[in-house]
Amino acid sequence: SYELNTLLEEEHPLHLIDIREKLQFERGEIFHEDLIKLTRGYLEFQIHKYIKNKNDLIVIYCCSGQRSSLAVNTLISMGYTNVYSLDGGIKKWVDNGYPILTSYGNMKLHDSY
Repeated sequence: SYELNTLLEEEHPLHLIDIREKLQFERGEIFHEDLIKLTRGYLEFQIHKYIKNKNDLIVIYCCSGQRSSLAVNTLISMGYTNVYSLDGGIKKWVDNGYPILTSYGNMKLHDSY
């Protein structure tokens, strides 16, 4: 979480992909100007539309980090070279006190996600 937050604060070039399901998107997301919302089921079929350079930095997150870990393996097998999963997913992100973007704006939550 700390590493991703630092990259985002420093506006380091990266692709941030939220692979949760549509209903989960509505709970809030990690703010990134170019956030890619691409459910796990469509990742392999649509990733090439969003990311052309297979060496670009890619960080993937889901709720707990399990689906994003599988997605990392999938993208590596497809030739992407710089792919990471957000450890613990958005739940750990929130638990560590980092903000999420909600329909009410950017918020830090104190309770579990």
